[in-house]
Amino acid sequence: MVSAEDWEAHRKGRHGDPGGYGRSPALLVVDMTYAFCDPAYSLAAGPWGAMALKHLPGLLQACRERDVPIAYTRLTELIRTHPAAGTISRKRVRGIQEALEAPRANDIVDEIAPATGDFVLEKSGASAFHGTDLLKILIYYRIDTLIVTGAATSGCVRATVVDAGSYNYYVVVPEECVADRAEPPHQASLFDMQMKYADVVPVSAVLEYLAGLPPRLADR
Repeated sequence: MVSAEDWEAHRKGRHGDPGGYGRSPALLVVDMTYAFCDPAYSLAAGPWGAMALKHLPGLLQACRERDVPIAYTRLTELIRTHPAAGTISRKRVRGIQEALEAPRANDIVDEIAPATGDFVLEKSGASAFHGTDLLKILIYYRIDTLIVTGAATSGCVRATVVDAGSYNYYVVVPEECVADRAEPPHQASLFDMQMKYADVVPVSAVLEYLAGLPPRLADR
C-alpha cells in the first residue's frame, strides 16, 4: 500500500525508528465489544476483528501471568442519554446509537472478558485518555509502556496511541491485535503509527518482551 517513494520520504527524516520498550507495561484493550466484533452489528470490524479475537486471549494470559495491569474501554451510556456527550459522534456514526441500545452490543466479548482486578473505562471520545481515569491508573502503577490493542485501528486505537505518545509513554501496537472495517484505513494507520508514534510489531514480539519481564512487585 505504501510505495517505495513514500517510504523513502519518511525514512529521510528517520521516521519509523524503533522507540523501544520500558520495564513497566500495561495492556489496553480498546472497544472490543460485540458492537465492534460481531458481524451482526453495523460497526463490526470485519475479518480483522476475528483476527484480533484470535490473538488477544494469549496476550491477555501473558499479561496476567506477569501481573501486568489491564484496562478495557467501551462506549459510555451517557452518549445515549444526554446530548452533552458525543452528540457529533452520534450524528457522524449512526451505528453508535445501535451499539448502546441493542442487547449486549456494548458488552466486552466473552472470549476476552475482563477478569477480577482489570479496569473497565467508559468513554465518549475516540481516545481512551479523554474523560477517563486511564492516566491516573498508569501513573499509580508507574507504567512506562502502553500496549494498545482493539478497534478501530484508524479511529479510537490511533487516537489513543497519539495521546499516549504525547504523554511520553513507550507505545507498542501488536499488529494482529488491532482491527478496522476496511483494509486501506487499517494499513494506513498502522504505517502512520509506526512512522511517528508507536512500535507496530508482531504479537510474538510482544509476548517475547513480556516473557523477559520479572514479575511485578506487590502493589504499592
